[in-house]
Amino acid sequence: MYKYILSLALFFASFGGLSSQTTIFEKGSVTFSTDTTCVKYTFYPNDTLIYRIDAYDSVSVNYDLPLLRTRREVVMFICDSVDKNMKYYFSRYLVDYYAKESNAQKQNVEIEDHAWKMKKVNFSIDQSGKRYTYGVDDSTTALLAPGGAFAPHLFFDLGIYCNQIDINWNVKASDEIPENGVPFPLFNSLTLYKFREPIDTLGQEVNRVEFIRTGQSSYEFPIKDSENGTITGKSNEFGLLDISVIDEIPIHYYSTKEVKVNINQRRGRILPGYNYHTTYFTLIKYSSPEKMKLKNKKK
Repeated sequence: MYKYILSLALFFASFGGLSSQTTIFEKGSVTFSTDTTCVKYTFYPNDTLIYRIDAYDSVSVNYDLPLLRTRREVVMFICDSVDKNMKYYFSRYLVDYYAKESNAQKQNVEIEDHAWKMKKVNFSIDQSGKRYTYGVDDSTTALLAPGGAFAPHLFFDLGIYCNQIDINWNVKASDEIPENGVPFPLFNSLTLYKFREPIDTLGQEVNRVEFIRTGQSSYEFPIKDSENGTITGKSNEFGLLDISVIDEIPIHYYSTKEVKVNINQRRGRILPGYNYHTTYFTLIKYSSPEKMKLKNKKK
């Protein structure tokens, strides 16, 4: 982990030197070559995608001995509608949860339920994953999702559709992440992307997107007597996202993320801490009735 963080810091320290290699293609300006890769998301109304999340969290406050958590979730995304501009409107649910936690006081405590279970989260994205609208079924009750406010999330802005393999491009984003908590955590980020060679994984040919991301996050939470506290975080992250060549949906997503946090409480008291997250999203079920109808019509 420390070797990874060091290499991450050196990578971004030399970012200015990489800027000449960074390419963001404007519409109509792409020069295609034999190693050009193109990705975009394609969904249809009533598409259902179910992912298993395997995650490993290490959380420490005030640099005490950490809480170690192995987390398994099953999450479901349903495409409720698609508008004429190819924006996709999703509902997301946590449908199953299991965790095993250990810290200085307890070992291997099993947890099989969570208040976030079956909470309806809404958001919309375009074909590059850029987010537009957010919502939850109950925005008045403060609550964190199992991974916490700053855990990695699926569906983020890729910025472009096409680029050559191993050529970098960067994307700045400012997003609220409703699937991580209420009130919605805010995540401001700078991501350096590149395409890797297409590979076969989980029985599918996929285009692989590799990225390094730095970010600043914040989450405001109620304390009492109408007072709020704030958690702020600075993060470094490395990830791999595999997108199906045929179905144009995420097949697998891996992320390792370090977040240094400050917890700002009443009377100006600040507690430092850190979060480490290693997270795997794996598609376990995909159904698209509308896509099947279109395929059958072409036969």
